[in-house]
Amino acid sequence: SKQNRKLLYTHLKKIYGSKRAAELLHENKDNLFGLHGLAWSVGKRSLEYFCLYFLQDTFVAKENNTSRNLAPVHLEIWNELQKMFVDDLYDKEEFILPRGCSKSTIIN
Repeated sequence: SKQNRKLLYTHLKKIYGSKRAAELLHENKDNLFGLHGLAWSVGKRSLEYFCLYFLQDTFVAKENNTSRNLAPVHLEIWNELQKMFVDDLYDKEEFILPRGCSKSTIIN
């Protein structure tokens, strides 16, 4: 869909810059979202993208689901998890946040 392509381009830009992002979209136009496609590759490098694309029924508000819009705190949590799991900068972290801010959904 158009939204998925936009999401993919947005995260490619974050990782590679706009010029390389456009080149990668063109180079991989035949396999953007298929098995081991460009989306898969970006999902390995970006926890935020992985959640927003591959788990979009949980994290992206749509007419046909009960998801709500993400708050800035959710993106901050994903950023911290990115540092821990993908970038391997440290091994442990505690999240102490108020009740009802979706800690379990976002972190688990």
